[in-house]
Amino acid sequence: MPITRRRSRWLYAVVGIVLMLGTQAQAHADPASPAAPASPPARDRMQVADEPCAVAVRQLPNPEMPAQPIFVYEPTGAAEAPLTGGRCESAARPAVVIAHGFSASDPGAYLGLIQHLVRAGNVVLYPTYPLGTTVQQFEDSYRRFDAGVVAALATTRADTSRIGFWGHSFGGGMVPYLAQQAGARGWGSRGLWISMVAQAYSQLVGTGQVEVPANTRAMTIAFDQDNAADARLGIDIFRSLTVPADQKWHITVRADAHGQPALASDHTTPASFGPAGEDTYDFLLYRYADQLEGCAIGRIGCDLDLSTVGDWSDGTPIAPALVGADPVDVGPAPALVADCDGGIAGGPPIATVGEQPLLGGINPRWQNCGPTHR
Repeated sequence: MPITRRRSRWLYAVVGIVLMLGTQAQAHADPASPAAPASPPARDRMQVADEPCAVAVRQLPNPEMPAQPIFVYEPTGAAEAPLTGGRCESAARPAVVIAHGFSASDPGAYLGLIQHLVRAGNVVLYPTYPLGTTVQQFEDSYRRFDAGVVAALATTRADTSRIGFWGHSFGGGMVPYLAQQAGARGWGSRGLWISMVAQAYSQLVGTGQVEVPANTRAMTIAFDQDNAADARLGIDIFRSLTVPADQKWHITVRADAHGQPALASDHTTPASFGPAGEDTYDFLLYRYADQLEGCAIGRIGCDLDLSTVGDWSDGTPIAPALVGADPVDVGPAPALVADCDGGIAGGPPIATVGEQPLLGGINPRWQNCGPTHR
């Protein structure tokens, strides 16, 4: 079942998160009436990259998982693509692989992001994977997902010397492994970027340092209202990536209820379901992806401000994101689905069926979790 704008499922649990959006008050002629609430900034005020390209989409099976489709999006048209260089129709375009959240096999969940990346000039792959409940099943999904990426990219105009990996939740946990496999193939020699968004557990990367190619630019994004995935999971990977401090960024996006609709910052924030569902924080995530890609493939924007979000319509600044080299977990505790060292999945195995953990044991890196929350 695909996730909705305010619903996601991971492992054994279904986490329902409903954000009640307030309605704007109507302005009245009476000068004593309260003013309409401030509104959040629209797309044109969020410094999102230009989108000159049209979008072509097709679908093919993953040779390793024939029942799991891979959605392929390619830019078309004769326009120049300022962010990515060249023309939309050029024979070689940068590539972006999106690793979706658990159960979000419908690309509509991230349609806004997909369309933005393609319209900026990227070939975008959206491979899907089946659900699982054991470490072995998760590892199999990682390997087969990666094999599907290789097969699908071979059918496109993708220039694998310029490639990015963007993942959310379960997919965010997969991204470090995908980056390692890309590096082993020589991909990303002219630019490699990775973005882990509200990530869950990372398999197949060991329990210590996470080796990635030396030119990798990395961004970890957390949300201060995320009660599904423990922010310490992303903090662990952020600290463990073997790239210099000036090539990786940790960002915590914060909720803000100054105006209406309020801006929620939770586990489902990255799911926009296309233009009709986009909000300010979707545009912020697009901007972060643009900045990371521009830094990786063009060495531009590497020093841009990542903390400033924008202003409400009354001029009040939106709560700035927390950006730093020594991030602290500020999210709800404990995480309901993917807790770092506790709950139904984190920590050492406390119950098994055969050799597979039934409770605990899903996070192989649980000893790196560190102190919890504030």
